[in-house]
Amino acid sequence: MTYYSPGIKYSCPQCESNSIGFVIDRKFKEWLNLMKLINENKVQLSNLYKDYKTNSKSINWMCYKCRDCGIVVPK
Repeated sequence: MTYYSPGIKYSCPQCESNSIGFVIDRKFKEWLNLMKLINENKVQLSNLYKDYKTNSKSINWMCYKCRDCGIVVPK
């Protein structure tokens, strides 16, 4: 499932594009809480491996311009 945040602009850490989509696995139990944080602009996008190791079960994001991807990390 892909989600686009209405009214809130998130930028890709690599190319600074606003063409971001959030990719959600339906089996992830805490997706509703993270969606609320995304809508309240209380998350940041990360493409760093160290963030992935500590938050490996987070929602993923993808940039449709440069095809970079990563995870959503709460601020």
